[in-house]
Amino acid sequence: MTQELRFTRTSLRVICTSLWLWLLLGIYRAVIVDPQTTFQGGLASIPMGLAASYYDLILITSVTAATLILLFLTKSSRLASAAVASLFYLVVLVSLGWGFANINLVKMLGEPFTFQWLVYGDFLQNADAKSAMGDALNVRDAAILFGSIVLVLALGYAAGSLCQRLSSAGRKRFLIAVVLCVGAALVGSGYHVRAQSLPASKVDNPIVYFAQSAWFSSTPVTFAMSAGGNDPDVASVGERPAETSSLKAPTPNPIKNVLIFLMESVPSKYIETFGGQYPITPNIKSYAGDSIRFDKIYAHAPSTHYSIFSLLTSMYNDISFYGMTAKYPYLPLETISNALSKHNFRTGFFWSADSRFQRVDEFLLNKGLDVIQDYRGQKCATPTFKLSTEQWKNMDYNSDLCTAQMIIDWMRKDPQKPFFGIMFTAMTHYPYITGSPMFSNMVPSAKDIGPVRYVDDEKFNAYLNALKVGDAAFGEILDSLKQSGKLDSTLVVVLGDHGEAFGEHGDYVHATAIYDENVHIPLIMINKHLFHDEVAHPVGGIIDIAPTIMDILGLPLPEQWQGRSLFSEQRPNRTFFFNPWAGSLLGYRDNDRKVIF
Repeated sequence: MTQELRFTRTSLRVICTSLWLWLLLGIYRAVIVDPQTTFQGGLASIPMGLAASYYDLILITSVTAATLILLFLTKSSRLASAAVASLFYLVVLVSLGWGFANINLVKMLGEPFTFQWLVYGDFLQNADAKSAMGDALNVRDAAILFGSIVLVLALGYAAGSLCQRLSSAGRKRFLIAVVLCVGAALVGSGYHVRAQSLPASKVDNPIVYFAQSAWFSSTPVTFAMSAGGNDPDVASVGERPAETSSLKAPTPNPIKNVLIFLMESVPSKYIETFGGQYPITPNIKSYAGDSIRFDKIYAHAPSTHYSIFSLLTSMYNDISFYGMTAKYPYLPLETISNALSKHNFRTGFFWSADSRFQRVDEFLLNKGLDVIQDYRGQKCATPTFKLSTEQWKNMDYNSDLCTAQMIIDWMRKDPQKPFFGIMFTAMTHYPYITGSPMFSNMVPSAKDIGPVRYVDDEKFNAYLNALKVGDAAFGEILDSLKQSGKLDSTLVVVLGDHGEAFGEHGDYVHATAIYDENVHIPLIMINKHLFHDEVAHPVGGIIDIAPTIMDILGLPLPEQWQGRSLFSEQRPNRTFFFNPWAGSLLGYRDNDRKVIF
C-alpha cells in the first residue's frame, strides 16, 4: 500500500468519524437543551440539539483539522501516522464518554463538571463525587454509551472506507461538501445559540468547560480575615462598638446547657413549622409552643464544611472553593466550644457521617471539644451503611438514631457539669439511604418509621423519609432530656447546614447554586422559659448563631468573631453568601432583596 493511499484512507475515516461524532453529540445536546419523555419527542428535538452544538462542533473541527495536518506531516512514517490516528480516536472516546455523562451532570450540578467540583469531591475520593458520577453514568447508561461508541467507530470506519473507493474527483467533491456543511453548521448553530440565548451551562463543551475552570480558577481571597477593616457589617467584635441586646432573659438565667441539632441538607421549606407540606417533622413541630423561629437565616455557602467553619468560629470562610477546613485546619481560631469550655462546659461533637470529609476531623482537634465522635466511634444496634470502597473514601455513615443514642449517653454523664453538644445528622445527604430493616430494634418510637410514599420522585421521596428519621432522632434526644429533668435548663438549637434542591431551578442536591432552596435554612431555638411560639424576622446567617447562644447565656463574645447576636439592637439586617463553584460569586441578602456583586 502506498503512503499516499494509506494517508487518504486514514484521513477519510477521521473525517467520517468526526461527522458521526458531531451527530451523536448533537443528540446528547438535544437531551440537555430540550428534554423529552417520548421517543417521537426525542427525535423531534435532535435538530435543536445539533443547532445548539456550536461549541462541540468547534472542538471537533479543530481536533479533526489538527489530526489531518499531523497525518499529512507523518504520512511517510506508518508508526507516527498510527500514533496520530490513535490519539484522535482517544479524543473521540473521551468526547463521547464525557458528553454522555454531561447530560446528567448538568441536570445534577446545574453545570458541566468543573475543576472546583473536582476539588470539592476530594479529587473523586468522597461521597459527593461518587454520587454525581454514579448518577451521571450508571449501568444502563454505560451500556448505551458503549453501544454509541461502537456505532460511531463502526460507521466512521465504514463510511471512510466507502469514500476511499470513490474516484479522485469524487473524493474532492466529498471533501468540498464536508467543508461547506461544517461551515454552514457553524454559522447556523452559532446563530441559534445567540438567538436562543441558551445558558452556557447547557451549550458549552464539557471538556473545554472543565479546562477553563481549571485554568481560570480563582485565587482564594480571605474574606474572613481581611474584609472586616473595609466593611463595618463584617467587622470583628474587637473592631466594632459594644452592642445591646433586645433579649430579656429571666433572672437567674435558666439556661445551663446548650444542644445544637444540626441537620444535613435541610432547607427551611421542608420543616413543618416553616410551612413544610409533608408530615415528616412531627417532633420538631411538637415543640413549636416553646420556641422562637427565625425565618430569614441563610447558609453562607451551600456546603457542609463551610457551614461547620462558620458555625463554630462565627467567621466567614475564604471566598474560595478550597474551604477553610480543608486548607487551614489548624488555624488557632476561637470557637464557641473553646469559649464555653473556659466556662466549665463539657463539650462534644457527634456526627453520623465520616468527619474526615474535607479534613473536618483535623479542623475539630484544637477547637475545645472534649469528645469528637463520628460513625467510626459509635456502637449501634443497626448496621453501618457501608458505601466506601478503596476508590471512594469517606462514604460510610450510621443511622441518625444511633448517633442520637450516643449523644444521649454522653449528656447523661457527669450530670453536675453543664454541657455544650452538637449532633450532626447524615441520612438526608445524597443518596438518602435510610436502610432496611427499619430501626424498630433500636428505639421503641422507630417502629413507626417506615418508607412512606410522599411523592413519585424516587430520590425526593427517599430524602423525605430520611428527614423523618432525623426528626425521630431529635425526638429521642429531647425525650431523654425531659426524662432527666434537663430539658427546661437546656437551650436547644435546630438548624440546617445548608439546603437541598430537587429541580426547582433546574438544579439538584445542594452545592450548585445560591437559590433559596440551596441556602435558606431553618433556625429554631427551644426553651420554655425563654420562648413562646414566636417568629423573628432578622436577616442573618450561620455566623450569627454562636453569638446568639452567647447572648442568651449572658457571656461575652470572643474578639475574633464577625457574627452578631440575632437579638442585637445594632445588627445590620443583612448577611453574605457565595457560591464557591461559580467563580467565587459573592452576594448578600438584605430584608427581602438578594443582591449579587
